[in-house]
Amino acid sequence: MKLFFTFLIFLVSIVACSPNVVSTEVAAQQERLVKSLDSKSSLQTSNAIPTYVESSSEQPVKTLFLSHPTSTPTATLVQEVDDHKLGTALLMFGNRYDYRQYEGVRHALEKADYRIVIASNTLQPIEAMYVHHGFEYSAPPSNTLPQLSADLLLEQVQIGDYDAYVLISDEELVFKGGTEVNRIIREAIEQGKVVAANDAAVLVLGNAGILEGVEITSNPLICMQLAEEDGAICRQMTVHRDGQIVTAGPDHASSSFAKQIIAAIQDSR
Repeated sequence: MKLFFTFLIFLVSIVACSPNVVSTEVAAQQERLVKSLDSKSSLQTSNAIPTYVESSSEQPVKTLFLSHPTSTPTATLVQEVDDHKLGTALLMFGNRYDYRQYEGVRHALEKADYRIVIASNTLQPIEAMYVHHGFEYSAPPSNTLPQLSADLLLEQVQIGDYDAYVLISDEELVFKGGTEVNRIIREAIEQGKVVAANDAAVLVLGNAGILEGVEITSNPLICMQLAEEDGAICRQMTVHRDGQIVTAGPDHASSSFAKQIIAAIQDSR
């Protein structure tokens, strides 16, 4: 019996002491865990971002957490490419264009790093013509000429958008260009822009009323007509420049014509 009571007392003492033993062991484990976490986080504190979280209790307590920046996707940098063009030339046509003249002038201007924009009195395809030694063909031998598409109508042209206004051997604009092409030429001259025309297109400059006292060239018959009717001064040259106005003769002058246009643009700035 004495032995039984002794055993019972022993059990009671174990139960009485067990909470302290368990709590002590748990506390020890927690302490070891905190030390382990502290040792790991200490290696990253240089990149850590302190974040304060304020509790909603009556006495606010600010708790400091160390959070590390997460890697966010970096947006691909899309850089707008600047084409670095030196300027823009507006080429104006009626419902047809001289293929050889157009190709020669356009090639020379683009080679010099100028942008080309085409305006017409129609947005329908512009038919090509091929002029050689004074004879006009619908196409050169064994070849089909491409049609040309206008970027805008003549009535949509804003003078400040372009550096030069070029008319290329186009009788269509002489007879049917009318009010809009005359407006463009006059406003361009008033704003100090370059105006250029060759061959029959020089008649458009006469129609616009800007040739009084201006030295020009074209084919001989047109040049004499403009001298008599519009007060122009004829110069029998391949290409001639008088200030901001550039004129040229027939189809063989496209390269020299473009060079004088470029020189006039540069001088007008």
